[in-house]
Amino acid sequence: MPGTDSTFSRRLLRWGGHTLLLIFLILLLVFTLLPLGIRTAVEHWFAQQGIEAELAHVEIAPVVGRVQLSGLKALRNGERVLQLDDLIVDISWLPLRENRLQITEFSVDGLYLQASKRDNQQWLAGLNLEKLLSTGGNTPNAPDSQAGAEADASASPFVVEVDRLALENIGACANASSAGQMLADYCLDFRSFNIPQTLSLVLDKDISVQLPGAQLQQLAIKDQLPGQSVLRLGAITMQQLQLQADTLTLANLSLESLQVLAREASLTMVDVQPYYLSLQAIGLQDMAYSLKEPRADLESLSLAGLGVMVHRDSNGVLPIQPRVNALQQSLSALLPAKNDTEQPQPQADPSVAGQEGALVLTLNQFSLGQGSRVFWLDEGVQPQVKQTLNDVRLAVQGIDTSMPQHQTEIDFAVALNDFSSASLKGWVKPFTEKVNLAFDARIEGFDALPVSPYVERNLQYKIQQGHINETLTVAIEEDQLDIMSELVLEKFYMESLSRNELAEGEETQDLPVAMALDLLRDGDDRITVEIPVDGDISDPNFSLAQVMGVVFRKALTQAVINYYTPFGLVNIASAVAGSAMKLRFDPFYFPPGNASLTSEQMQRLKELSGLLTSKQQLSLSFCPKVTAQDAMSMLGLKTMPKAGLQLTDDQIQQLLLMGKQRSVAIKRALLDQQVRSSQVILCQVELDLGSVTEPFVTVQI
Repeated sequence: MPGTDSTFSRRLLRWGGHTLLLIFLILLLVFTLLPLGIRTAVEHWFAQQGIEAELAHVEIAPVVGRVQLSGLKALRNGERVLQLDDLIVDISWLPLRENRLQITEFSVDGLYLQASKRDNQQWLAGLNLEKLLSTGGNTPNAPDSQAGAEADASASPFVVEVDRLALENIGACANASSAGQMLADYCLDFRSFNIPQTLSLVLDKDISVQLPGAQLQQLAIKDQLPGQSVLRLGAITMQQLQLQADTLTLANLSLESLQVLAREASLTMVDVQPYYLSLQAIGLQDMAYSLKEPRADLESLSLAGLGVMVHRDSNGVLPIQPRVNALQQSLSALLPAKNDTEQPQPQADPSVAGQEGALVLTLNQFSLGQGSRVFWLDEGVQPQVKQTLNDVRLAVQGIDTSMPQHQTEIDFAVALNDFSSASLKGWVKPFTEKVNLAFDARIEGFDALPVSPYVERNLQYKIQQGHINETLTVAIEEDQLDIMSELVLEKFYMESLSRNELAEGEETQDLPVAMALDLLRDGDDRITVEIPVDGDISDPNFSLAQVMGVVFRKALTQAVINYYTPFGLVNIASAVAGSAMKLRFDPFYFPPGNASLTSEQMQRLKELSGLLTSKQQLSLSFCPKVTAQDAMSMLGLKTMPKAGLQLTDDQIQQLLLMGKQRSVAIKRALLDQQVRSSQVILCQVELDLGSVTEPFVTVQI
């Protein structure tokens, strides 16, 4: 019956429409109430954990794949343990058909998280991790390994893509306490972390990652207990990071404005260098790291704008050392306690095939420069020393840990306090068991006055003024040191320490350093000394500073001997006994009763005149000695009378006059050779009638 069928069709359509409307209303009600349900469930779950939580807003749009959470706050005992201002996740559903999860946006703004360790219990966001994990249910049985392998082989890889990832205003704090005492409290925050291009993760038998670029900005770590900054970083930027199987590659990594360990505000020069270490920029190019070998290869690493503060206080302590010790202790307090029941893992033996060996590191080029400076402040000596190494430049080429005999080239240069410079060029084998290196170094125009406090202890002389120029050739082969140093000292003057300036128990050294320097000084007020140093640096008693001090004194003495021996220098042993007046030359001998100079004596005086004219600061004393042979010649005696010589006053005066004539003849001959009169000093005549030696005139400085 046609009419009946038509009526049934209309009823069926009406019932179907009502059913669809009912389903739509139910779904609408579900999606309308779902955010409220989620908020209620989240707050209830936190309440069960003893945490007062509030979730202000939840938005779920399943059709467009959008989830948004806002205004999450969690307190435990009135203390903030978790805060999330805004979380947005946008997912594209269609790529799931191709075994691909595409997250078009993942952004977090205003996240704070607290981690705590209280009496060896770990807490995260106010949750006791041990209790939380213990209520996670039974662990499911592990699947059959063969079946799992077959499933992995047959399954196509799953791909996760994140088109945009943005984290902004992120903060976290970690603290540790025991028996109510806070042991460590650190806070970290950064302004933003952005991945502007698609991040791709391929989940297969081996996970692979492709990251075109990422940037972290304004990172800071602070130690809350002393209220001091531990680290500040302007930005980190990386480009072309790839992880494929066991290999990680990175095209470029750069850091800007790095500052490490803030100095206490009360310390000296804190306004000049507020951090113990700072860097304007760090650049790394073309890195490849293999987890399998393991091996790391880097093309280049560069540091720019380095600032380092080396500070020793008045107690002889480096203020940075207590900071580092406290940092190590607090970090140990934050780490989970070691399980005493764990068995130690066996160490790999590189000599056994199949076992992993030590990390192999290669670095083709390393450079340091672009305004790098090192500040040296030593308050442990008096007067305190402040020095600045400016424009520090260092280039290193060819580092390879797998080739211990390979020579790594080094080129170093620095400006010392703006007015002098130092440079070094050579090679080193940094990975041999014993030290092996060789380099040539040069120091030009260095003001010696600031290093006087360090010289005093080894030489027991203090520097009054002067510049140092030095050329060094250094070689160390299998810990055997060989140094040749050529020192050129300009307008360099020292004076011995007084008794009250010497440390307790120290005595003045025998070597008259100041005198030796004057003896070596030329007409341009310049001193040249060669100092050889050798020794075994592996000897625990070896001290380079002490050795240099001893060798310096010996080198000065040897230089004096070498220089003055051609002029008739004698009795050097008495010269190093402490008195400049005992540095003597061969005397001028005269025939008895004669005051005339021989041709040989005139030639020797010509040589001495050359010495005196070249060393204007030098003076010689000529001291005549009249002996019994002069008296016997005057009296016409061939042998000494048994009763001795009996002389009248007039005869004695004649002998003294003869001695004076000899010294005057010597001085006149020297003055004729353009020697200044003040450089020739004549002594009183000594009459020694008990001596039968040939009469003479002594020469001494």
